[in-house]
Amino acid sequence: MKKIKVFILALLFLISSGIGIYLLWQDKTASEDIIGLPEIPSVAEVETDVLPNNNDVPVVTDNPDIVLKPEIESIVLPKLVIYFGEQCPHCRIVEKFIEEESMGKEFDIEMKEVSQNEDNKSELIKRAEYCNVKGPIGVPFLWDGQSCYSGDEDIIDYLRTKTNR
Repeated sequence: MKKIKVFILALLFLISSGIGIYLLWQDKTASEDIIGLPEIPSVAEVETDVLPNNNDVPVVTDNPDIVLKPEIESIVLPKLVIYFGEQCPHCRIVEKFIEEESMGKEFDIEMKEVSQNEDNKSELIKRAEYCNVKGPIGVPFLWDGQSCYSGDEDIIDYLRTKTNR
């Protein structure tokens, strides 16, 4: 009698396992048929609308809270270093131009004071040597990673040229 009970339990287990495998094989979830849960649509089956003025980002129509965003490449601004002196009137002209023309939106600008900071002054000298600057090194002085520009007019011309202004 005990062997029959074990046999029946094993047979029921095999039958229920077979039904479960069959349902999965038929691309249905066992929980949908047994419990009555709704099937979750795949991304390919979801209808999408395009939102205006939002870079054509599609949104799931059934749930507007779920937005599928495209991968956005990070924007890297060109790096500029401007060496300046506290009491330098030409430096103030460049600083004013950068501020008024919102150059911080076009470039990653790092301002380095050289009259009070020896590390910045040493760095300025190395940049000037790299660019083969002859004679005294003056400020304002711009380094764009490849070239050097000295003086307010040259720096402002450089910034205008690079931004087409």
